[in-house]
Amino acid sequence: AGGGGPATVAALMQDPARTLEAVQKEARNVFTRTPEGLETPPYKLLRKGTGYEIREYPAYGVAQTSMGATMINSALTGSRSFRALASFIFGGNTQGANLGMTTPVRIDVADSVSTMAFVLPSKYSADTAPMPNDPSVTLEQLAVQTLATIEFTGFATDGEVARQRDRLLTQLRRDGVDVPDAGLRYTVFQYNPPYTLPWLRRNELALPVDLRLYSEQEQFVGEAESSAPSAPMNEVKAEDVAAAAAVGGAVAVAEASAATDAATNATAATESTDDDDDAYGDLSSDEAPSDIDDEYDLYDLDDSSPSDTDS
Repeated sequence: AGGGGPATVAALMQDPARTLEAVQKEARNVFTRTPEGLETPPYKLLRKGTGYEIREYPAYGVAQTSMGATMINSALTGSRSFRALASFIFGGNTQGANLGMTTPVRIDVADSVSTMAFVLPSKYSADTAPMPNDPSVTLEQLAVQTLATIEFTGFATDGEVARQRDRLLTQLRRDGVDVPDAGLRYTVFQYNPPYTLPWLRRNELALPVDLRLYSEQEQFVGEAESSAPSAPMNEVKAEDVAAAAAVGGAVAVAEASAATDAATNATAATESTDDDDDAYGDLSSDEAPSDIDDEYDLYDLDDSSPSDTDS
């Protein structure tokens, strides 16, 4: 997403080298997923799932304007909102300052009302940035957010946004991730200028998630695993003999058989006073019970462990 005001255009016209560089950069952006030279908000990757990521974004400032109760891809309203924000960024503020374009353009939807926002450059907060001249543009400092995001190409039409939201919701529910408001609140990130080739465009749909319940479930499963009873050390089953024959050869079979005989003799010596206590009898018989190892599958998010690397 690029652009400029009259002052920017005038400055470029007086500097041919800078003009050529800007034109070349914009030409490259036709073929670039993420535009060159534009600042993006940092985030921490918390988890990766099948086709999605869970990120933590720090607090950052935005300039925003209401799109009203409108569809995301309404050309008229979207264009008017974009122009209002671009005017602020490129000099339509109390300082007449060119703040510089950032990416992505952010559209937040809640209760069927949409808001378009530009991310403020990191040197500004909502408190330190110059005030907009246009009263329809306001500044806000967003709080820290934990978002599940799914990426898609093409244009962010209302139909495509709805499909991606349903897809992400299904995956999150399958993985046991809590989604407040059942996905009624969501955000669309659009990274590219309009002239980027559709199949190279980078869009993301984001849902706020709460990982606290997910962490509690992980802790419960971990405690269940640690408290599961283990098999007595002196019990050697017939299945152990068979397994030893398969993987260890004749020597392993002999060792396992000797252990079986020893366990049988020990059992007979200690339980000879009570025939009813001889529950297993001959350990080589088909009636000997097998040990069952309880296994708990933790929520497997694409075989990836959490990463604390800042992107």
